[in-house]
Amino acid sequence: GYELIVDPELVYSSYLGGGKYEDGYALVSDGAGGVWVTGETYSSDFPAVNACQSTLGGGSRDTFVAHFSSSGTLLSSTYLGGGGYENPYALVGDGASGVWVTGYTYSSDFPVLNAYQNTYGGSRDAFVAHFSSSGTLLSSTYLGGGSSDEAYALVGDGAGGVWVAGYTHSSDFPVLSAYQSTYGGYEDAFVAHFSSSGTLLSSTYLGGGDYEQGGFFDKRAALVGDGAGGVWVAGHTYSSDFPVLNAYQSTYGGYEDAFVAHFS
Repeated sequence: GYELIVDPELVYSSYLGGGKYEDGYALVSDGAGGVWVTGETYSSDFPAVNACQSTLGGGSRDTFVAHFSSSGTLLSSTYLGGGGYENPYALVGDGASGVWVTGYTYSSDFPVLNAYQNTYGGSRDAFVAHFSSSGTLLSSTYLGGGSSDEAYALVGDGAGGVWVAGYTHSSDFPVLSAYQSTYGGYEDAFVAHFSSSGTLLSSTYLGGGDYEQGGFFDKRAALVGDGAGGVWVAGHTYSSDFPVLNAYQSTYGGYEDAFVAHFS
């Protein structure tokens, strides 16, 4: 009396790589049944199609960003990197079948375009890049100061822009319209907001005198939109002076606490 359910057939499956080492890290739908994928490649012969960067940047490994149609056709595939090396960690759609990607780079010649920050801060910088549905690079920027900065989480703002979270060791991390404009110490979370054109709308530290990690621990995404263009961020803190406001719990529990914060 019930419909028979047969095991599903495999519709599509493919290698994606060259003569060396590749690893895929993140996927996101393109909104039309296809998919974007990012990861890292060590191969000088990685398959590049409609690429904004058709050759390995010159370092040990580059980020790759690839786009497949619903039928499995490779629509675009590109390297993204410079003479150092890059690690990507997160993807999010832009609402128009394009994609944002973030991670970190050791390259002083990372490809930037329509960038908020054109020059390498030093040590290790976060990067944020935006591709159109056809694989065209729309914007790409460093985001970092003189010490180590890494980005691990992305979420769309509902208007084609993106929120980014990660951590920073830099006392000169780029802040703009910041809730917390000065470095708390040791290691802070950061939260930044870019418009659809790649303009930096806001960027802030979030941390106390010890260390915080936002969207970092075990590389887990820790951002979600609030439906009104704002964002929630979660992570963990070792700081007894973590910035609290309108808090359910205003005092440090001890050793290591979770934190939850909401930005307009």
